[in-house]
Amino acid sequence: MKKSSSGLLVYQTGVRSETCAFNFFGGTGYVLNLIITINLPHFAIAGFGLELPWESYVRWLDEPEELNSHLTTYRFDRSYPFEFEKSQVLNHLADVRRTWSRGKSLVGYLLGIGERS
Repeated sequence: MKKSSSGLLVYQTGVRSETCAFNFFGGTGYVLNLIITINLPHFAIAGFGLELPWESYVRWLDEPEELNSHLTTYRFDRSYPFEFEKSQVLNHLADVRRTWSRGKSLVGYLLGIGERS
């Protein structure tokens, strides 16, 4: 996957099994392993989006500390076996107060839940 939009290059990275969609309690869980390279000066990420071939809203997982001050890993649910260290996840990098310089590459997972299966 390669997407160029507004000075961004977005690539899927890692092995195929690291990027997946799975059934999640009537919806769909998404794990996207990405590299995002910024080609604009002083760029801020306001939010992430995912274009799907069907209509569905995707909610990105909240930062662990926002949910519980003792948590340091992202999880979909207690029943989902995988955990992701905060340092491996991009979700919390969406913050308009944080700017990135041209040429910076962000590497990690976007983790979300879609409303439709």
